[in-house]
Amino acid sequence: MRPADSEFMLKYKLKHPSITEVNSFRYYDLPIMGLGQEGMPFIEIDKYIDTSEFPDIWEELYDNRHVLAPNTKGLVVNGIVPAEHNNGFKSIDSVLLNPDRYLNFDYHDDIKDLPTLSKIKSYFYKHFDIPEAWQGVCHMRNFTNYAAKNLPTTWMPHAVHFPKLVKFVESLPFKSLGYALFFISNGNDKDAAFIHRDIFHRSHNKSNFINIMFDQKPRPFFIYDAISQQKTYVNKNCCMYYFNECDLHGVDPEPVPRYMLRVEGIFEDWFGEKIGLSKYGDYYEAFDWDYDKPKQYKINIWQETDI
Repeated sequence: MRPADSEFMLKYKLKHPSITEVNSFRYYDLPIMGLGQEGMPFIEIDKYIDTSEFPDIWEELYDNRHVLAPNTKGLVVNGIVPAEHNNGFKSIDSVLLNPDRYLNFDYHDDIKDLPTLSKIKSYFYKHFDIPEAWQGVCHMRNFTNYAAKNLPTTWMPHAVHFPKLVKFVESLPFKSLGYALFFISNGNDKDAAFIHRDIFHRSHNKSNFINIMFDQKPRPFFIYDAISQQKTYVNKNCCMYYFNECDLHGVDPEPVPRYMLRVEGIFEDWFGEKIGLSKYGDYYEAFDWDYDKPKQYKINIWQETDI
């Protein structure tokens, strides 16, 4: 039976003048649930989209990468994940949920002037020497919050420096074009993107997106099976892909910074059918608890917050 969303969710308090309550979600073991009725770990999008302009787009991006820097913001992962999955490092939510154990000092003065939760969490990442997953993210289209990521929006002012990229994104098979943002990796041999979920598993049809690597070089991105503790990597020749953001996933260390563009929206009908997703009203579903594979598993949600 599908767990209620409330079983996954948890909250904790912060000593901050305006950001006092934080939402997070609990951990649970599951294999890779994947996409659609077939439970596909990935859908390789470049089988369906012309990538012949990628060299030109990459040249434009590389030549104007300095434009991204002042518009890049910090990004930290949410949710509880066992330290054993991430080389012994505890998730930041686990640390903040157990202040008596880990925050044995009055941190109010340290964070009171930090304006966002991302900056607050970045402060604690540095305090505990936890590797951050990325240098940051740069939004190319206007954004409000995670729940609205697929809704129609407009280009940010700095997108004017990337006309070839804009033209390509607007040609993608979305009937509703939402967020577009660059994830910029650290670019060293030690800092991996932590294994994490973007959100807990829930039936979702409005989470259609494409991850794009314009440099067309292999990316060590993987989906993680919490039962077997095995990684399933995206095809090394694939430069555009889609996956179930509720599955655990991460990226192995890379020696140089990489620029991965994620484009959100709602897939066109013809495209949703082409890649094997099921129709749900006006949308195409990424995942549903009623698919055969999820029904085979009983979800045991960990109640511990210090794992």
